[in-house]
Amino acid sequence: MVFLQAGIPRSGNLWVYRTIRGLFDVTRTPFHSYVAKYRDFITMSSVHDIDQTFNHDVVQFLDEGIFWDPSHKSTLHIHNFSAYLSENSHLWTHSHFVNAHLDQYKQIDRIVYIIRDPRDVLISNSRYMFSEKMQTYRPTPHGNTAEEFLQNRHFALVHNWSKHVLSYLKHKDELPIYFVFYERLLANFDKELRALAKFLGFDPPASQRREIKKMVSFEVMHAEKPEHARAGQAGQWGTILTEEQLHNIHLVSKPVLEFFGYPLTNQGTRSTQPGMPDGPLSVAEIIAMENEVNAQRIRLNQSAKQGNTITSKQGVGL
Repeated sequence: MVFLQAGIPRSGNLWVYRTIRGLFDVTRTPFHSYVAKYRDFITMSSVHDIDQTFNHDVVQFLDEGIFWDPSHKSTLHIHNFSAYLSENSHLWTHSHFVNAHLDQYKQIDRIVYIIRDPRDVLISNSRYMFSEKMQTYRPTPHGNTAEEFLQNRHFALVHNWSKHVLSYLKHKDELPIYFVFYERLLANFDKELRALAKFLGFDPPASQRREIKKMVSFEVMHAEKPEHARAGQAGQWGTILTEEQLHNIHLVSKPVLEFFGYPLTNQGTRSTQPGMPDGPLSVAEIIAMENEVNAQRIRLNQSAKQGNTITSKQGVGL
């Protein structure tokens, strides 16, 4: 079995990765990792600092091909995807769904997509961009502080979130895709773990589920990766983002937020749980949402170039 997890950065990807890996470990299911073999080679040959190498198998799906990223500094073209899959159990990607690689996605047994409120993703991203790790490997050109980053990138990043989510949502009926919500993991990890395990084909007893819960607790993960694992919060955007920022953000995300049940105001954000709506959803409806957020992004770009702010008085409501 080979699993692929996908999601926008800062959505709880490491949390979900460790949870899935925990299912392998506690059930003593063999786990295969190509990057683990690479790390062994790096350790023996001292080619470069092992700390630069990822612990998980990161892949990029791009129009020009599928690529393996062993580190922040390295990208290698995968010429034989089937052979690469045979060396792995669990892949990680931040890439949009690329339709040209549909046949390759079909070779993957299960896909887990992680969703988090994009407004909280944005805030988490603004903080992470100024961590020592990111300033060393990928310094951002979009500001010198988290506040500047938020102001300069708020609607661009959330528009990207909308496109990213919709790119996978289009294929939910033709591929085995399971949508995990960060907020639901926070609210009831035990219930979400049982559902995720069932989807992936695991059936761990309560004792093993408790073991996984301990393995992925904030205390354990923060001790291992203090810059990456922060105390998870939901709804923090309500007290951090400005009215203008929220207005622009909702222009490029409102139909997607409403589809999943995310609130547009900070009233009741902690009590409202998002989720996948019941019933069928046509690809045409998803494309309509995509067209709407893309059109609003174009308007925001044009307005930004003119030094203006789009307001509801211009006929664009929240």
